[in-house]
Amino acid sequence: KQWYQRRVRDEGGARTDGPRPFFKNRRKERIDRLVKERKELRKKARKSRSSTEKEGYKALLRVVAESLRKLKKAEARREKQREERRARGKFHQDPFKTIKGILDPSPTGQLKCSKEELDQHLSATYGDPNRKQPLGELDGPPEAAPEPTVPFELSNITKREFDEVVKKGRGNSAPGNNG
Repeated sequence: KQWYQRRVRDEGGARTDGPRPFFKNRRKERIDRLVKERKELRKKARKSRSSTEKEGYKALLRVVAESLRKLKKAEARREKQREERRARGKFHQDPFKTIKGILDPSPTGQLKCSKEELDQHLSATYGDPNRKQPLGELDGPPEAAPEPTVPFELSNITKREFDEVVKKGRGNSAPGNNG
């Protein structure tokens, strides 16, 4: 934080105007270095003449690719967590506004056609020209369902069965994270 403050203030100690500087974290810098290294290795592998040299470059490329994959996965997880924290903070700040923005987002942009053109397009795309014609007889499920092959058990529930159901349900109705 002190380093950032030193960069934002000029020699006189006054804050300088302008955008805040953008800093890459160490992982992003390492990803950039590995991408450059991968590019160089690919060039060298293409230019190499002997097959043993090519195999060596391919082995190095596999090592670089694996570490790059791990770093990108970790960075994606970090970005996702950051986005979740931001969304959670917005929700805690104003839950009603956040939910309204999710359920009913305000439209962006301008409509560049007339209402008549839009209605014509919607009726041509989603309309049914045979809408007013009766459907007639439909082939559907049979009128009566066939008799069941296994009879239902209609006997009264036993105390043991009742106790098992109550025992299973008790944990789910408890207050807390898992209830």
